[in-house]
This record gives sequence, C-alpha cells and structure tokens, in this order.
Amino acid sequence: MTDTTINACSACTLRHGINNINELNECCYNTCASFVDGNQSDIINSECGRSCYKCMANAVGCKGKSTCAFLPKVPSIKIQQQRFKACLEAHDHKPDEALKCCLSQCSNFNEQEQCIDAFNAMISVKENFLYRGGLLHRSFLFLIAVIGIQLYQIFQQPMRQLRDYQPILIIVIMYYSIHYLL
Repeated sequence: MTDTTINACSACTLRHGINNINELNECCYNTCASFVDGNQSDIINSECGRSCYKCMANAVGCKGKSTCAFLPKVPSIKIQQQRFKACLEAHDHKPDEALKCCLSQCSNFNEQEQCIDAFNAMISVKENFLYRGGLLHRSFLFLIAVIGIQLYQIFQQPMRQLRDYQPILIIVIMYYSIHYLL
C-alpha cells in the first residue's frame, strides 16, 4: 500500500457530514481500526488515529465552536475483523476488487458500511485529480460534499445571519482545497 494513504476523516465526513460530531468521531476511529493492527491504544496513536483527532478539531472549528469548549473524546473503538484490509492484500491492492470481496463477506448492514468507509478512506497518491474510470477523485468529491453541507446549513438561516457564516465557508473551502487537492 505504498502508493495509497488512508484518510478516515474524508470517508466519514462524506457519510456523516459535520452536523453530528460524535458520529463523525466514532466513524473516523472505527475506520482506522479497519487498517491498523492492535488494540485501542495502538489505533489512537497511529497516524490514522492522530488524523482523526485533527479531523475532530477541524470539524468543531467549522461549526464555529472552540476546541477548548468542545472536543469529543475518543470513542470506544470496535476492534473488528479487518475484512477490507485482508481483501485488499488478497486482490493485489486493488481497492475496487477489495470492496467487492469485502461486501461479499458481510452478514449485516453495519459490516457493509465498514467496508464502504474503508474503501472511501483509501486515497491514491498517483491518481492526483481524476479517479479510475473517469469518476472524480474521492478527495474532490469530499470537498464538494463539505461545501454542499455548509451551503445547506447556511441557507437554512435567515438572510440577515448569512454574513456571519461567510468567513466559515471561505475557510472551509480554502482548507479542503489546499489539504486534499494538492
């Protein structure tokens, strides 16, 4: 997996958005458990776990709150069978094949979600802007999803309050553009 990186934050934000920070938090750490061997402490201290901590701080900031006032604690991480990782290794590190393999081994919807989150967390370094088959790169889709969520939240506010959200939207767009597209 030298040509890929794991971004559990993007996969979970794609599924949960930033409205429910606790769901995003739980998803992020449990997606890391799909790739990191070991116990809860190993997952928290892994590169993926540290990125989840940063993700939560960024999500809290995007909601206009201070990390001093609110930063979710590390959830109870479900040490799970690493179906996606095993399928990825069995299928020569081809994410599409690994996803099919992983889904075929699932017995319930939660296990399927874990496979999909693990698949979405894989970001290819070689595929900078476009994903195989002509689809947009996952990071770009993530950026679009985050912008869409922010716009949805903004336009649910009375028009006089829109000025308050403009700086947050600009920061979100700049952060994700720089972080995920470069």
